[in-house]
Amino acid sequence: MIALLSVALLQVPAQACHEAPTGLKAECARGVVAAAEARISGTVYCYQPDGPQTRPYCLPEPHVASPSGPAILEPGPQKADCSMSLTGEYILACGALSLAREEQRMFRYLEIAERHILSGEEPDETVLLSGPRSLSALVDSQQAWHTYAALACDQFEEMGDMAQISSLGCRMRLTRERTHTIWHHYLSSAWECDPEAPEPTELVGDEIILRLWPAEGAGGPAEDAWCRPAPCLATACGT
Repeated sequence: MIALLSVALLQVPAQACHEAPTGLKAECARGVVAAAEARISGTVYCYQPDGPQTRPYCLPEPHVASPSGPAILEPGPQKADCSMSLTGEYILACGALSLAREEQRMFRYLEIAERHILSGEEPDETVLLSGPRSLSALVDSQQAWHTYAALACDQFEEMGDMAQISSLGCRMRLTRERTHTIWHHYLSSAWECDPEAPEPTELVGDEIILRLWPAEGAGGPAEDAWCRPAPCLATACGT
């Protein structure tokens, strides 16, 4: 049963929305995220071995903390949530949710880039050098990326949990990289700095964890200006 569920979790977020019509991919991905969130059900018992304000480690059964240890037993069970450190089947379910969130962000950036191309004025020489401007080029490159990601990440010889986790991790990394490529070529220039589309510097799941449990990392996502203007040409700078 768990194996069948695992296969379904892998296939739905990775495949569901790539064939949706232009302009509807992000909406489709929103539904996939909601369905993946609904699969994270049940209760767990959480501990914070590194003290308060750190990310809890959660188990499906209560565990009595050692009197001499720093572990803290949370009062009563809690609803499972992927911002916690979960075990067992939750790992695959949360991986599927993280992938769904990555794809939702990628499709949102893709649609913002399409909107910029369709509504933009004729770009000058400086903007042309910041990246490709053709809508057909964007659509074709997205399809080529999707084919590549499937070939790169969906290579299973055995449907074991570790192989599935590796595939999910591969998909998440490539999706984040694709989102960044879309941002870099279409949304990052000084002329198109879009507050709807900040630079995707982290995986979505990592951003959520860093925001909720900043002690786990060097800090959350940067809060300064997201947009990095493209270097100006010598002629544009007057030199």
